[in-house]
Amino acid sequence: MTKKWMAAFAAAMIMMSVWLFFPVETDAAGLDRELINLYPSQSCRITVKNTAHEYSFRTTDETIAVVDDKGIVTALSVGSCEIICELGTGETDSCTVNVKSGSPPTGVALSQTSAALIRGDKLTLKAAVYPSDFADDYLYFESSDETVATVSQSGEVTALAPGISVITVESASSAISASCLVKVFSESGHNDFGSELNGVLYNTSGERLSYTLIELKNSTSAVKVTTDSEGKFRFQNKDKGSYVLTVFSGTEDSDSVSSNITISSSNVKMTCIAADSGITVLYGTSVSTGMSIRDIELNNYTVKLFSGDNYDITYTLTPADLSDAKVIFTSSDESVASVDKNGRVTAINEGNAAIYVSGADGKVMKKCIVYVTQGGLGNFGWAIILMQLLIIILIGIAAVYFKEKGRINGKEGQ
Repeated sequence: MTKKWMAAFAAAMIMMSVWLFFPVETDAAGLDRELINLYPSQSCRITVKNTAHEYSFRTTDETIAVVDDKGIVTALSVGSCEIICELGTGETDSCTVNVKSGSPPTGVALSQTSAALIRGDKLTLKAAVYPSDFADDYLYFESSDETVATVSQSGEVTALAPGISVITVESASSAISASCLVKVFSESGHNDFGSELNGVLYNTSGERLSYTLIELKNSTSAVKVTTDSEGKFRFQNKDKGSYVLTVFSGTEDSDSVSSNITISSSNVKMTCIAADSGITVLYGTSVSTGMSIRDIELNNYTVKLFSGDNYDITYTLTPADLSDAKVIFTSSDESVASVDKNGRVTAINEGNAAIYVSGADGKVMKKCIVYVTQGGLGNFGWAIILMQLLIIILIGIAAVYFKEKGRINGKEGQ
């Protein structure tokens, strides 16, 4: 019985080791859509939600539509076919592609392009393709950050937590989309994002003072910035109220002049004239940051990174002189890749994430798809290796133990 028990134990350990190394997966690919309507020469991308395994695409009819290894589908001729996605485990998922005749729609219209909600509020966005006589029953809604706001496929937005989320609606014709920038606040009248102060510093001769140290101070905080080469400065995330603005002639220990200012709105613009006797402050109108952006051109629209890598998104605005325009960066999946307010992307876990770049009003938006692969073995890989070593050690200990026990029992039986 001892030998049989030992054999059963060893077999169980081996089976556990095999199970850990070759786990059985039954997950499907989890494509982001089941149907796409396209017109000849149009393209769109199918996204795989299950990125834990390698996958490949194929089409059932290459005369109607083709697909590349990234899931980009291109319509060729009128008809219907299936795009098959196969995981390395053998599991498959599919998306139907209908290629239609005629002229494609030219755009998608949303009932609004920006919204401010209080946590718990609901908003229904209405969307339609145009021209208005175009029949397209498939419109896909997506939230860039579902921890801030979710959206149903009927367009109902639910505000969950303070933050910013971009709600995108895309026609099944997929070459066209529209977006609404949603800001969620914790309570009525409370600005969770703070105010922004933009200014330009001059001397009494009308010359812009570049690379000059400026301090904005109130009873609770003091923040220093330096003007740029054009004499411009910016203070972000400031509470509304009274402040002292100080301009230094050199370092913070040098001579300075000051003036009392007031931040009374979310975005304030001012012109400051520094003189020996003080600072003259001329308040401008509220800054409508992002409102004049007509286009955003990204340096790259796809990026491949390893987990832990960083990448800075660079862009060009049209008109080109909008250097003060506010640009907002958001990630569709911060568990895969996060992005800060300056456009620095940090790759976190394996998968795909869209980094949205938009003006403050959400009327113009571009996205950069970030593909993250696990660098080296990753935490899971090392865990498997350690588990295997532990199992081997346990099997060795058990073998020695039972061999020694059998030897002792043999002696006792003599």
